[in-house]
Amino acid sequence: MRQIFVVVSILASVILVLPAILVMVFSDSEANMKTVDVEETENIQTVQEAEEADGVEEAVDVFVPVYRDQTEQVEEVELETYVRGVVASEMPASFEMEALKAQALVARTYVVKQMEYEESINLPGGALVTDTTSHQVYSSDEELQQRWGADYEDR
Repeated sequence: MRQIFVVVSILASVILVLPAILVMVFSDSEANMKTVDVEETENIQTVQEAEEADGVEEAVDVFVPVYRDQTEQVEEVELETYVRGVVASEMPASFEMEALKAQALVARTYVVKQMEYEESINLPGGALVTDTTSHQVYSSDEELQQRWGADYEDR
């Protein structure tokens, strides 16, 4: 009985503590926090100029090559658009917000893992994933609008 308790304690520690440690190690609080003196911003016209003045680099768009089963074509989908399409396709919008957030995290993690091993993925046109249950079910915004009709904006 004591051995089971020890194993459960170790698993709980790994599941709860390890992610927190990884977040602390890989987050750079100084890079995430920007402070700009009001006097320094008098001549800055745009947010982009403010970021350049702070030495912040422009964000990079990440695209996911998705093999669309119906059209047999590969579409380049922006990562966050892809994640939104996966979550909307795999879970009802009525689920708890935390469950939807968890699904988004899993969808993002899965596709990033696919990017890491893209040379071993054997899909047409250099796709990393399909839009089917073989990978992650994905629907475009247009497909979701057709499916949900007038309820699209509420979801």
